[in-house]
Amino acid sequence: MLGRLRMTVDECIEVFQHISQVVFNNNPGILSRVYSGLISGQPFFSAKRLEDAIKELLNARGIDEDAKLRDVDDAKCKVYVSAPNRVTR
Repeated sequence: MLGRLRMTVDECIEVFQHISQVVFNNNPGILSRVYSGLISGQPFFSAKRLEDAIKELLNARGIDEDAKLRDVDDAKCKVYVSAPNRVTR
């Protein structure tokens, strides 16, 4: 969102919170999800909701929903994101 969609950090946070609510809304609690996932192999979230939310975001930004996420090589905003899966010190 920062690089390809040219969004500010504040815009990214707002959109991320909205998408999180859409994707994870009406899902059972964490214990139920873990139990169901381990027993039945059910996903923890709806991939369809995530896909629809991303397409909605792209459309709102005037970008074709089937556009490639990789921008041109000489893009002015180059972004690298690293997200650890646990707190590090």
